[in-house]
Amino acid sequence: KCGNPRCRARAVALATVDYSVSVDRDGRAYEIHLPGLVVPQCGQCGTIALDEEANRAISAALRKAAGLLSPEEIHAARQNLGLNQQEFWGRIGVTQSGGSRYESGRAMPKPVQELLRLVHVDGRVTLLSEVVSGTPKRLSGTS
Repeated sequence: KCGNPRCRARAVALATVDYSVSVDRDGRAYEIHLPGLVVPQCGQCGTIALDEEANRAISAALRKAAGLLSPEEIHAARQNLGLNQQEFWGRIGVTQSGGSRYESGRAMPKPVQELLRLVHVDGRVTLLSEVVSGTPKRLSGTS
């Protein structure tokens, strides 16, 4: 059934649409464009609904545009370091349960995002993105 209160037709089916949205995050606007997004759409009025799969695609595009790691990349980095959740997240002052939620895709506060960008590997501060790629390098100015 269509979610548009003026329509309410029973003509909703999956459709492929080009979807664009502006998302404000941390005081900055990101333009997200997803060509070929599959969403439920009313065949009568054209109203679309964003289901769980569409929301995941939008979130992934936003993370990419904002330069944030995905939950899967964070999990992989933690495993590459050989740390359990308590050890990994404790290094930046996050509880194991909080870290578990972030690895499951829950939104992460800006301060945690910034701390997560940098991790301590073998006594050196390293970019987490380099741990994901398997090429950790020492940051200048760190010992």
